Parts: sequence; C-alpha cells; structure tokens
Amino acid sequence: MKQSIKVMSLCVALCSAMYIQAVPYYTARSQSVNAAREMVGWQEDINRCNEDHIYGSFSITPEYTQTFRSNRIASCIFGSDLSCSDDCGSALRIQGSLVSGRDPKAWLADYFGLPEDFDSTVTFKPRIRNFLVDLNFYMGLDELASGLYFRVHAPVVYTRWKLNPCETVNAAGTVGYQAGYFSGNPVAVSALSTSALDFFSGNAGGSNAPTLTTNNSTTSASGNSSLPATVIFNQLSCSRWANGCGDCSSSSKTRLSDVEFALGWNFWCNEDYLVGLQIRASAPTGNKPSSCYLLEPIIGSGGFWKLGGGLDFHAIFWRSECESSSFGFYLDANIQHLFDTCQKRCFDLCSSGTCKPGQNSRYMLAQRLQPVPTTAIDPLAPVNTLGVEFASEFAPVANLTTFNVDVKVSVEADIAAKFAYTNGCFGFDLGYEFYGRSCEKFCSKTNTCPANQLDGKTWALKGDSQVFGFTATTGVPVALAATQSCATIYSGLNNFASATATRLNTGIDTPVPSTNAFVAPTGAGNAVAQDSSSTPVGLTIDNVNFEGTRAISNKLFAHFNYSWRDCEDWVPYLGIGGEVEFAACGSCGSSCGSCGNSCGTSCGNSCGSTCGSTCASSCASSCGSRSGSCTRCIPNQWGVWVKGGVSFN
Repeated sequence: MKQSIKVMSLCVALCSAMYIQAVPYYTARSQSVNAAREMVGWQEDINRCNEDHIYGSFSITPEYTQTFRSNRIASCIFGSDLSCSDDCGSALRIQGSLVSGRDPKAWLADYFGLPEDFDSTVTFKPRIRNFLVDLNFYMGLDELASGLYFRVHAPVVYTRWKLNPCETVNAAGTVGYQAGYFSGNPVAVSALSTSALDFFSGNAGGSNAPTLTTNNSTTSASGNSSLPATVIFNQLSCSRWANGCGDCSSSSKTRLSDVEFALGWNFWCNEDYLVGLQIRASAPTGNKPSSCYLLEPIIGSGGFWKLGGGLDFHAIFWRSECESSSFGFYLDANIQHLFDTCQKRCFDLCSSGTCKPGQNSRYMLAQRLQPVPTTAIDPLAPVNTLGVEFASEFAPVANLTTFNVDVKVSVEADIAAKFAYTNGCFGFDLGYEFYGRSCEKFCSKTNTCPANQLDGKTWALKGDSQVFGFTATTGVPVALAATQSCATIYSGLNNFASATATRLNTGIDTPVPSTNAFVAPTGAGNAVAQDSSSTPVGLTIDNVNFEGTRAISNKLFAHFNYSWRDCEDWVPYLGIGGEVEFAACGSCGSSCGSCGNSCGTSCGNSCGSTCGSTCASSCASSCGSRSGSCTRCIPNQWGVWVKGGVSFN
C-alpha cells in the first residue's frame, strides 16, 4: 500500500512539474472531431455488405460537455507562476515593488498602474462548456459500386469559456510613485488603479483612468514645452481576462463547427469482417482566434482546412444461433493534415541568454522611444547610440506581440475502438478513443502593424526604470532612454529600497550618467546625475517567443441503444451515452465581445489581406516552437449525449 502511494505521489509530482511553461493561447479539439460520438449506436445500419441498392442513416446527437480539473487549464495558460489550492483554485499573486518579503513568483503590480505597496491574490477556476447538436448522415452507394459510401457530419455548437478570475485585495496600497517613474510629476495613489482585474480586463489606463501628467505646462516657468502634455498609459487590448457579465459575449459563441466529409470504400466485406478506407476532408465553418481574450471561445478548429484518410474495421467474434445477438470489435481511425491558416495570435517574449522575460511577459510594460526632436529643449546628453528618448507612452507588451501569423499543424489523429454487444433490438457499446495533434508552428507576417513596431528602436521594456530625469537649475523633466531588456514579469532590476530612496537607474541596460538629467527635480538628490542607457535595447521580432502547443488525450466512452427492428424500410433508433476524456500530462461586429480595432493597430482584428504576405525572416529564429519546444495542452472533460435517428433502405 505504501509503495502504491509513493508511485502515485511521484506521478502527480512529475505531472505537476511538466506544467511549467505558460501558453498565451489555449486550444481545445474541434467539437467536430469526436470519433466516439460518430461511431456509436448505428453500426448495424451502416457499412453493410452485399447490398445492391442505396441505403443510409441520418442521426441527430445533442451533447453537453464540460471540463474538469480546472487547475490543469490554469497551469497551461499561466505556467509555474501559479500556486494551487483545492479550496480556492489556482492562485496568482500581484505585488508592488515595495511589498516587504515579496513572493518571488508574484507579478510586479507597478506594470498594471497599481500602488508600489499593493498586494492581492487572484484565483482562477477556468471552465469550458459546450452544448451541441451533431447532424450526421451516411449513404451507402452500392448501386454505383459495391462497398462505396459517403458520409458527412457537422455540429451546431454553443460554447462558453470562462476564466473565472476572483481577486482578493490583501493591501490596497498607500504609496504612489516618485516623479520620473511614470511621469514628470509624482503620481498620487488617487491616480492609480485599485484592482489588478481592472487592468487585466482592459478597464485601466487610457481614458478610463486619470492621466499621468508630466510637468511640462507651457504656461509654467518650470515647464518643458518640447515634451508631450500627458503620458499615455495604454489599456491592455489583447490577451485580456473576461471578468463578469459586463461583456458576456466575450466568453461565448454560437455557430456551425467544422463540416467533415468522407468518401469511402469497403473493399473487404462479409458477414463477420470488414476493412475499408476513406478519404476525409474538413471545411472550417467556425471562428478564428482574435486574441482579444486569454481564454477565447473557439468553435471548430480555428480556421484550418483538413485533408486526410481513415480506416474502418470490424470483426464479429460471436453470433447466436438465431443471429439475434452478436459481439464484435469496431475500429475507426482518422488521420488528417491541417493546411496552413492565418490567425491573430498573442505571444510572450523569449528567455534567452542572460535575459529571462519568458512566460507571461506579454503582461509586462513597454515604453515607446522616439528620435530626439531637433527642436527639443534640454535634449538628453550624452546622445545614445540610437539617438532616442522616451516618447511619453506606455503599453502592455501584449499589445505589441499580437499579430497575424501563418499557423502550421502537420497532423491530427482521432482513433476510436469499441466492443459492441447486441441482443435483439438492444445494443451496448464500450470503447476507448485516442486523440493527438502535432505541434503548432508559426510564421509571422512582414506587413502586420505590431510586427513593424518591433524594430529594435521603437519599443523597449520599462522594468522599474525611471523614464525622466530633471535639469539641475529649473527642475524641468528630461526624457531618458532607460531600457531594461532583462526585466521579468516578477520585477525590474533597480529594486528601489523605499518610496523615498534616491532612485538611480543602476539596473538599466548599459547605464551611463547623464550630463543634464538628474535624479530629482528639487531637493537633496538634485545633484545626483541620473543614468540613461548608452545603448538602449529595443524589442525586435526575434524577441517574440513563437511557442506552440500540441495535444494528446485518452477517452473512455459507453453507449446504450434501442432500434425498432420490426420496421422494414425505416428503422428508428435512440440511445444515450457518455464520455470521459483525460488529457495526457505534458511539458506542459458589435462593441460587445469583439476587438474592433482595439488590439492596438490600424490593421484591425482580422487577417484580411495580410494572409497573402510573405513570411518574415524571423521564421528562422531559434526561439519557441521553431526550435522544437512545444507545450502539451488540452482540457480534461466529460460529456453526455442522446443519439437518435432513422435508417432507410
């Protein structure tokens, strides 16, 4: 007994350890791909032998499915940053840079416009629910050629995906920001958000929060008229967390899933055995991801056309003397290739060399840089290698790393096997299904707007750097170029000791003291030269981690059926069944619910003409799934169905 407990504990530990890499996009299998649901209940009415006429069957299968083990879903999309609890779900800490004894896995609250001493815990209980009606039709074409048949099926689906975030604020925070951290002026607590969910739902920053004004009024003697009047803090527009029912349509959709066709030939068929092959194709009629939301409801495969083949096999092991009862084995194996499709996807940044932005870095804060204007008053000195300065604009990294990509998936397999027992009009099926999908690979588009901004000189990571210094005599703000390419979602590299400490940019890239920008606008620290980066490090397309996912799952299913065999030309049947699917552990419109143009670019929220563009050179990057890295993610779920229909001769 003790040995069994040890083995089980080891398995749990290994499984938990594998769920360490976060993925910005969570995918489930298409609602159309379900060989178990497709094969049960009507095996006596399809794939007949020695027929000389057209026959067929039509079925309608309503099914309800729901995920379980919500912590597995949360682990896929947040990685090892979560701590788990059976009582409260998967938990994530959000803490400001001045919180004493910060959790090393806590996300830095400074990035989200929260006080420096803010502390909260966000819990998640993700859940995916589907209600569908699968329409399935089979026609035997033996009149044309012996063993020839055609089949098609497509579910109409209502799906609902909910992240279910819930925040507990442990400390609302009382400490604002010194002048120079976000703005040329100090930022009071009253100008900051009070909840992390405000930021992650896209309701913080922009026009929904107080502006962070710089000290540059042209009517003020201490103003710097060459700087913008306000600092822009852009809202999170991509990979948001849908929160509550203020935007219910962001978490649900209704439409037709993929339409699947098969043309087959049963070339070996007798009373007890059958072997057949088929050509299968799938037409995408569901929706594509837009990446506006982290847990985004998807119906179908996400826009992939598919083509492949299938194998049908069955063997009857036993029949009663009067042939009213039988017991047999049935196998359906379907394998398809997914043709490239264009999707809008959000990505994290790479972890490479000594810099580890890594997982969840899409929620870090980036600063926009611009060439120093020729008319600038008190321009930054000395001039850095790029000749740039802070352009008074911040944006979440997700707004910059969401763009159109070609998505490639080599193969998808759906293989179901069952034992079937019939006794007169009654039938019982018990089976197993394997599902697998190979790793996604990506190729970014050269003409998508956000990708063009990742040119190494327009956007850079802020970290916890001061972005303004101040002149020694008048104390007016001077825009710096202080980048932190090695900051992480957990912290910057300056790690200021207190709210009143002298904030010198010692942790930035290639720090060098400025000759005309000092630490504080007035007071004791004014004589201390502020550091800026002599060689600012901007974000490039090669910093983007094109991390894909793959999927493997195992399913058990059962079905009980009754057929009215006393009817000759039209045979109705009705059955009830269910399934339990276990994910294999791995390495882990309207303004309501649609992006519009909110994802931060003028390219809009659809692929449009960019699907025809050529791939960027970034496809050769060593980062992400292009080097073989791929996280395994697919939900655990259960489902129940009622399958009814009628067969005809």
